[in-house]
Amino acid sequence: MTYQVLARKWRPKNFHEMAGQAHVLQTLTHALEQQRLHHAYLFTGTRGVGKTTVARILARCFNCEQGVTATPCGTCSACQEIGQGRFLDLIEVDAASRTRVEDTRELLENVQYAPTRGRFKVYLIDEVHMLSTHSFNALLKTLEEPPPHVKFLLATTDPQKLPVTVLSRCLQFHLKNLSPGQIVQYLQSVLTAEQIAFEEDALWQLARAANGSMRDGLTLLDQSISFGSGTVTADAVTNLLGTPDHRLVFDLASRLADRDAAALLQNVAQAAENNPDFSRLLEQLLSLFHRLAIAQMLPDSVDNSEGDREQILGLAGRLAPEDVQLYYQVCQQTLQEMAATPDRRISFEMALLRMLAFSPDMFMAGKALAAAADVPSGSDEQKKKPLTEAEPADIPSSAAQAESSPSKTWQTDTAPGRSSQPISPQPSSPQPSFPQSGSSQPGSSQPGSSQPGSSQPGLSQPSSSQPRSLAQPRKAELEKAEPPKTEPPKAEPPEAGSGTAPRIGGTPPTLPSAAAETMPSQAMQRPVAEESAPAAKQQSAQQVSTVQDTPVSETAESEKGEKGEKGEKGEKNGKDWYALVARTTLHGISGNILQNCLPTSWGETALQLTLDETHSALYSPDHDGEIAEALSVSLQRPVQVSINVGPLTGESPAVRRRREKQAAVDAAHQRFYQDPGVQALISTFEAEVDTESLVIHHRV
Repeated sequence: MTYQVLARKWRPKNFHEMAGQAHVLQTLTHALEQQRLHHAYLFTGTRGVGKTTVARILARCFNCEQGVTATPCGTCSACQEIGQGRFLDLIEVDAASRTRVEDTRELLENVQYAPTRGRFKVYLIDEVHMLSTHSFNALLKTLEEPPPHVKFLLATTDPQKLPVTVLSRCLQFHLKNLSPGQIVQYLQSVLTAEQIAFEEDALWQLARAANGSMRDGLTLLDQSISFGSGTVTADAVTNLLGTPDHRLVFDLASRLADRDAAALLQNVAQAAENNPDFSRLLEQLLSLFHRLAIAQMLPDSVDNSEGDREQILGLAGRLAPEDVQLYYQVCQQTLQEMAATPDRRISFEMALLRMLAFSPDMFMAGKALAAAADVPSGSDEQKKKPLTEAEPADIPSSAAQAESSPSKTWQTDTAPGRSSQPISPQPSSPQPSFPQSGSSQPGSSQPGSSQPGSSQPGLSQPSSSQPRSLAQPRKAELEKAEPPKTEPPKAEPPEAGSGTAPRIGGTPPTLPSAAAETMPSQAMQRPVAEESAPAAKQQSAQQVSTVQDTPVSETAESEKGEKGEKGEKGEKNGKDWYALVARTTLHGISGNILQNCLPTSWGETALQLTLDETHSALYSPDHDGEIAEALSVSLQRPVQVSINVGPLTGESPAVRRRREKQAAVDAAHQRFYQDPGVQALISTFEAEVDTESLVIHHRV
């Protein structure tokens, strides 16, 4: 007996055997049951979704010997002849091969005659959009008012090409593409009936390759059975289709979650052995990240249409939402670049490496390492100090750069509304011994005279329990810097309390008013000969001690006012919450939660935290364990963490970070506007500053 392909053998014979298309079948079933029969039906949709099948089933419903019904018997002579394609009153026409107007006229000549055996004479015109304009015009009148015994069933994949006059004369039914789940379910029923062994993963690969077409799925299934010698296995289907295994896509995403670049490239190398289409593989990654983003926002909306719901939910919990968004954008950009690349594997590997390199936590870790490499090794205390903030980009990164710069640096308070007093260190913070060069530097303490609590005039020494201000220069570099050999140009001092920052490229500002009143005027003018004169050294040391002794109480009061109630929450009982949070390596949602918390109770083994109520949507009790583990590593002892949601009475690390960054940016803007060159351009040429284009590169 001649073998019949599965797509023809398992063509549905009634509406109950159809897969999907419930919206079409429901309308037709109700119309048949109520005997509300139209004279013309138009079925549209892509290839293999069941247009011709529905039309043939409808022809059976019209001519079944048991009467017009939605459930034809399938056993009468009319039903069997329609199924075998030899029913005289079912005229099937391929419009693609009969496009001429003469063919249409010949077809319509027999419309007036009654059916030979059936109840209705049914004209099934497939690919009707291929008819010529004259053929449509010839068909219009008959299509609008056919004899009572005539039914027209039209099918097309391109309804846009049909004239509006034809569309208005027909009932239109659009058949949708079938989902992979519907195709898999139908293939399972076919293989079970055929008694063929199969693996479900193989069927999912076939369903995805069918791309919404049941006929394509059955055709690929036929091919897979032959390829696998009577069985359908996942490995055989993968080799047959030549498409990337779906498991490979999840493996790549899992390696991205683990930040394992070596394993990523190894997976790509293994996939390259089968010569895959890397653009297709990248499209699958793009689709995966889209589903992961949905799973992170709306976990209940993730369906099992591709048989991987559990894998999607598991992977969504391992990746941070910002990483998923970044990965999706990288995939989208790489797909556009692949059209011009000579080797698509290189583009694919670079896309994976970009995902790792630009990931927020990896990016911040790289910046932290770069900032750590710039920290001078002048003292043991600076080596032990945790890295809490990256240094400003405009400060020299080594002692050599500091020595090559002849300009002197002053520190002024840049925050609005603060007093412009010099900031001295906390009395309880021990100061490192200053490295001595070949000759004593003016304005610095003599060898062996460095005592706790001493500092240089006008320089800020950050507390070890507080992140360094973004506008502060590094003390060790300033101490190594060579003093200016020439007299600095005089400048008008800023108004007290104005908080004006030093100008860029212009005249350096004078010392704060409180220090200026105490320091003798000779301190502002250093002759070249003072470096070699012992008397000048002694006088300079006396001036330093005079300036240091005067503003200590004022500075302590200034720092207390700066800290206020917000600072007291962060440094309760000498415990620096801000430095502790900065030392943790948390990222993603857990890191965001920690950044917006303040401690309400701080014990040796337990931490009670309050999360800002404006960020309560981020929180779930599942994050407590991860946060406790990160804090235990930073504190070097195990602690238990409990988090409550409520209003904060202080400044969280996230708020403080944003405030300091904004203060640094505002100060940089102010220095730009006060630059003499900028002012000269504005006054001479009536120039205007484009504020939106004024970008400050600030390291955070």
